[in-house]
Amino acid sequence: MMNKMNELSGFVSGTGLVFDPNPAVTLNDENIRDNSPAREFDAAYIKVDVPELTLKNGNYILKGPYAHIDDFESPSTLASTTTDGNWNAKRGDNAFNDINTYYHIDQNQRYIQSLGYTGDKAFLNFPIKIDTDGVQGSDNSHFIPSTNKLAFGHGCVDDNEDTDVILHEYGHAIQHNIVPRWRGGDTGAMGEGFGDYWAASYSASRPNGMDYHPEWVFKWDGHNNCWGGRVLDATHMRYNARTHYGAHSRVSDGTSDELWSTPLFQAFLELKAQGYPRSDMDKIVLEAHYGIGSGPKMRDLAKLTVKAARALFPNGPHADVYLAKFKAQNIIE
Repeated sequence: MMNKMNELSGFVSGTGLVFDPNPAVTLNDENIRDNSPAREFDAAYIKVDVPELTLKNGNYILKGPYAHIDDFESPSTLASTTTDGNWNAKRGDNAFNDINTYYHIDQNQRYIQSLGYTGDKAFLNFPIKIDTDGVQGSDNSHFIPSTNKLAFGHGCVDDNEDTDVILHEYGHAIQHNIVPRWRGGDTGAMGEGFGDYWAASYSASRPNGMDYHPEWVFKWDGHNNCWGGRVLDATHMRYNARTHYGAHSRVSDGTSDELWSTPLFQAFLELKAQGYPRSDMDKIVLEAHYGIGSGPKMRDLAKLTVKAARALFPNGPHADVYLAKFKAQNIIE
């Protein structure tokens, strides 16, 4: 039953209209655009249950155990509330961006915990603050490590209409919370590449996710007249141990981000094709971060990824698949 008090948590539940993961994938439509008529998006909305909201003075507030919609960046856009716990707004109304962002971050944290990241291994197990209309209105989004906050911009397609963008940014928060000294070395490129992988892994699990360009990330926000997006099949790229790979660096007709995301996602695809669940690959990629210090290079984290795969699934092909994908791009010699 929705909109009833959860007596154990002190929270209430509600509902919302969301994109899951975005209109292009849900509708399997390469022709839909930011300026397409509103009616063309109707079939892309999905009604979802939203657990554990806050009820205060008769208002339902998007604040729960893992996410908190707030307003801390320009432009000033107060977080939406409802009096019945139901968010029925559609795109063009920031209340839609609020519920879409809240739902996906809340659900992603619950998924992470389902993988076993609880207790001493828990991370982001708190209401991360999120401004769904920030970044001075620019076509950009960011995670702020110093304050553990997320903010999303609205240039062209609103960034938080695309779950790829939402989970990419949450990916930055994941890395900084597992590895507080996440800096130096190749962390710029690996941070972007991990965020791309984390978003694409989720998108691939949704209806049409393996049919609508699984090799793309930012399938709705990018790959259109807004910007070119990024890919996860840059298998032509080769790692050079003498090179510093910062975020978004140009490398052999691609970006440094794609050099890291490609072997992760290509391993995901191969193992998925063999019948292994998404959860196996996601857990391997997360587990590899534990114990790594500051300044890691791609080769360091690649070796830890193979090690994590072998430890978690000693009787499966997981470690050999990751090793082969890293070797193919010279990340592991």
